[in-house]
Amino acid sequence: MATSYGFNRERPRTEVFLDASNLSSANVASEKPLVLLGSATGGQPHVPHAITNFSQARDLFRGGELLDAIEMAWNPSPNMPGAGRIYAVRTDEATQAKLSKDALTFVSKLYGADANSIQVEYSDNTITNSKRFSVYFTKERYEQTYDNIGNIFTVQYKGEEAQATVSVEVDSATKLATKLVLSSGADADSMQALRTYELGQGVYQDVNVLVNDINNLPDFEAKMNPLGGNKNIETQFLDKVDAADIKAGPVTITAVAADLVNQTSNDPYIAIEVDRTKAMPDTFPVTNLAGAKTEPAPASWSAMFSKIADLGAYYIVPLSSNAAIHGELSQFLRDESNNGNQLRGFVGGGFAESIESLRGRQMNLRNARVSLVGDSVTRRMSDGRIYNAPAYMYAAQIAGIASGLPVGEPLTYKHMNVEALDRKFTGDQLDQLNNSGIIMTEFVRTRTSSHFRVVSDPTTYNISSEPVQNRVSLGEVSDFLTTEIRTVLDEEYIGTRIRSTSASIIKNRVESFLDQQKNVDGLIVDYNPDDVQVVISGNVARISFTVQPSQGLDYINVYITYEDQELTA
Repeated sequence: MATSYGFNRERPRTEVFLDASNLSSANVASEKPLVLLGSATGGQPHVPHAITNFSQARDLFRGGELLDAIEMAWNPSPNMPGAGRIYAVRTDEATQAKLSKDALTFVSKLYGADANSIQVEYSDNTITNSKRFSVYFTKERYEQTYDNIGNIFTVQYKGEEAQATVSVEVDSATKLATKLVLSSGADADSMQALRTYELGQGVYQDVNVLVNDINNLPDFEAKMNPLGGNKNIETQFLDKVDAADIKAGPVTITAVAADLVNQTSNDPYIAIEVDRTKAMPDTFPVTNLAGAKTEPAPASWSAMFSKIADLGAYYIVPLSSNAAIHGELSQFLRDESNNGNQLRGFVGGGFAESIESLRGRQMNLRNARVSLVGDSVTRRMSDGRIYNAPAYMYAAQIAGIASGLPVGEPLTYKHMNVEALDRKFTGDQLDQLNNSGIIMTEFVRTRTSSHFRVVSDPTTYNISSEPVQNRVSLGEVSDFLTTEIRTVLDEEYIGTRIRSTSASIIKNRVESFLDQQKNVDGLIVDYNPDDVQVVISGNVARISFTVQPSQGLDYINVYITYEDQELTA
């Protein structure tokens, strides 16, 4: 949204408008892309859309919780980067609006009931003897007119023959142009074809090539129509022309349907389909599209979860407080993990939920790959709104922080861009919730500042003796470490012949991999090369090694000793 920096007056003045929406964009350094699923007022439903900046997201989704969650994920903290690439899925059941007029069908690019407000108009331009098409969407103050539609190029004969004609032949079955014929002669009885062009596929597939070739013929002149934008359509879509006299003056070759589709191809609200077996309409007045509807998201999101399995994302956030949907996500993550695709999810409840409600949600999940966010918050959005976000929306903000952090760095004590918590828990209650496997936020005031920060990064697994499954950050290290070592060994050794030196070769490669993880990627702190062992028996290689994984620092103990100072004078 643009903010005005100027004077609110009618007198002559300079006013500057600043639009900062593009500041919200993907963190290119992120290795952990994020998937958000939620309700929106625009965008094709149930299809993942790759989003890299907020302006793109706003144009696509227009509004709703999904758009707010994208902003929160990209602007989660006052001092930390936000999410990387976001894949967004609109969960509503929404359809397109349509209008059919003879050969033309107008389909809205907008999904949902708002598409019924799109209007179109088709009329004549009597000055240039062409067509004019207009699109109106008054809800968003959109009005676009496409003029001089249909006239593609002109042909004229300037030679000495008394007569010359041009014709375009059209196949009766497909209604596609097949030939353009140039003829000349002393009279109608002596007309001969000077040149026949095969239209459609081949050398003369594009109009530009055809026009250039006609110009190369002696005594013929062809000119592209300079009005109405790009006219380089495919020649198979030219309209039928019976032998027309090009001696007296230029004749215009038309392709009304193809030119209309071409000129409107980038319109943000309308797409046009052509049925060439029907006649083109002459004109029609301003008419609304109809038939679009918006309905709530389906009760089950499992089909949408299955569509995001192979996107290459890492975190998934369903924008819903429905425990059944959280359960579907939990099962989806288990299944994908068993298939070698390591993904993680963040979920949240509603507004100001009690300890009992939060613990009930956690116990129903109990999944090392699902983290439950317990707080609902208030924050300021980029358009100036003070937004009260339920916990499932705040989960998108938490996931944004996690996506922007390096692999294995915990959420612990990361500052959050919020202004208030809906429910304030005591220190003992925060300890209890954290130990129960729920991600909580606390308010901290110091002598110089105050801020909100994340307490820790537990999963809902909640078994303290299993640190890898109990902490998001340590689980990330395990996910990336195991995935990368598996990829290396799969690509370099599976399917190769075993030699007498294979064991030592694999051992050296594993040590090289661990050195990379220690010195560059930082997923492990250290390892002992002597612990790396490779034994090959038959066609099975057994590899074992011990590493010290990178962990988040949770506790610091400081010991201060006071002593008296003896002062004398």
